Amino acid sequence: MQSVQSGSTQQKQSKIERNAEAISQGLIRRWLGKAVRNWQRRKMIAALHALDCRTLMDIGIERGAIEDVVDGFDTRELQMVPLAAAPQAVFFDHSQRRAA
Repeated sequence: MQSVQSGSTQQKQSKIERNAEAISQGLIRRWLGKAVRNWQRRKMIAALHALDCRTLMDIGIERGAIEDVVDGFDTRELQMVPLAAAPQAVFFDHSQRRAA
């Protein structure tokens, strides 16, 4: 009789351990998902802040409302990649100019 009870106790213990493991994996997965989403949010905000005011006006965003707009994005929208490359600074070599 005692062996039946110990088998039942072991099954319960095993089930409890599996449940605890599943809960901890779920917590880790949710924490990691939130961390990734926050990183994507910050990256999108930085990308929009890097745009000039004219471009922001063209897409209908005011500079002061960038955070509010990005907070309304879903996960798919936060994963968007800008199509245009960041503008590069143009330097002119004035040493090659001829005097008039």
